[in-house]
Amino acid sequence: MDSHIVLLFTSWTVLVAAYVILFIYRKQIERSEDDTLHVLAENTVLTNQQSIAHKMTVLEHWSRILFFVVLVYGCIIAGIYMYSVWQSNLRVV
Repeated sequence: MDSHIVLLFTSWTVLVAAYVILFIYRKQIERSEDDTLHVLAENTVLTNQQSIAHKMTVLEHWSRILFFVVLVYGCIIAGIYMYSVWQSNLRVV
């Protein structure tokens, strides 16, 4: 296998690891989220709910972007690999 394919695959693996870490972090934040509405609660409870909701919104946004990047980058790497295999088969024949 060519060294540039290995380098591309390694960088893709780093992106996948970043996505998994982001996913785990999002699940940890989700555990501390309180889904009930506290209308007559103290300001600290409401502020905490708003803070967690904002974090979840930001994490959801970045996780969608990172998932799309991982998917497209993986398809590009697969295409480059298929093209290199095709080219090497043409040279052999």
